Amino acid sequence: MITSRLPCPCREGQTKLRDFTPLDFDITRAELTIDFVLHDTGPASDLARNARPGTEVTILGPRGSMVVSADYAWTSLAGDASALPTITRRLRELPAETKVIVVPEVADHDDERLFSTRAHMDLIWVRSSDAWLERLKAISLPRGKGYVWCAGEAQVMKTARELFLEHHKHPREAPCCRLLETGQSRISRKTQYLT
Repeated sequence: MITSRLPCPCREGQTKLRDFTPLDFDITRAELTIDFVLHDTGPASDLARNARPGTEVTILGPRGSMVVSADYAWTSLAGDASALPTITRRLRELPAETKVIVVPEVADHDDERLFSTRAHMDLIWVRSSDAWLERLKAISLPRGKGYVWCAGEAQVMKTARELFLEHHKHPREAPCCRLLETGQSRISRKTQYLT
């Protein structure tokens, strides 16, 4: 996964840096595609809401990010709306022979999206954190070496980690449970193009 740091304006004279997972970069058009998750307020959400074609932004990166090996027999990707950009990107990168289990949590059917992947995908949409955790507990993980990635609210991620490590007996030493903590989020179904 490659992330870029995007400076987001906040109070007068201050700048905050936010990490984003680019969905695409077209070098010939010098166009970077970033999918923003809109929160009610915040520097990145405000930037995304107010951006128009021609809006100037400074992109820093890519920064040192974890590169996920392609030699896993299976992958599990799960998270709330804030995880969708990374799930989308990772699904595009997976090899055709990989089995992938995807469990995204969104508020309603309108927030669902079509994913593009060459991998063999099992996709289960859920509507709440409780349903998400129940689904993670109920999934049957394939045999072999696997990679698990989840992102969402801190407390929910603690429970998810325990489900994978204790209930599913996923190896603790495996570089698998990359659980990111995020704030409350509301999805934006629009992809923002900042050129």
